[in-house]
Amino acid sequence: MQASVAALAQVPGVDGKRLAALGYCFGGRAVLDLARAGSEAGIAAAVSFHGILDNGVVTSGDMSHEDAPRVLICHGDADPFVSVEGLRACEEQLRESGARWDMLVFGKVRHGFTNPAQALNTNPAFGYDERAARLSWKATQETFWRKCCCREPMRRVSDRTKLPGGLLRGKVHFRVSISLC
Repeated sequence: MQASVAALAQVPGVDGKRLAALGYCFGGRAVLDLARAGSEAGIAAAVSFHGILDNGVVTSGDMSHEDAPRVLICHGDADPFVSVEGLRACEEQLRESGARWDMLVFGKVRHGFTNPAQALNTNPAFGYDERAARLSWKATQETFWRKCCCREPMRRVSDRTKLPGGLLRGKVHFRVSISLC
């Protein structure tokens, strides 16, 4: 993934200091592994949605450096694919590496909570949760905005022109590298 980030940063018009990554399920683990590279990751932020959480197969670098990515983990506590031990191991690794991180844990929320199609899934391991999906996406937008744009909350950008769908037109643009599962 680091090679992909490095290639993206070389594309004309891309500000390599404002790249971010987000991932779902196994992609959530992949972005955490990318973030574990610290300032060598080449991204400003990493967000994991219902990702596989543990202490990773990638040895964590120094994540305390200013250029290391900010990490946001969005997790449902009823996700059977993440053990209590795995969750604790992930938290401990983030602490020991000096990472700047936040974790949203949603009670009684299952794996795949951001995907409305999970409402049709009869497998009890999966489930859509509108509240968790909304709150985790809001936290993602806030994290990306602070790390990849103006480093101030989105609600303070009154000098931008709003377009349909809530998009903003102005000089601030950010690119997101997305890893999906």
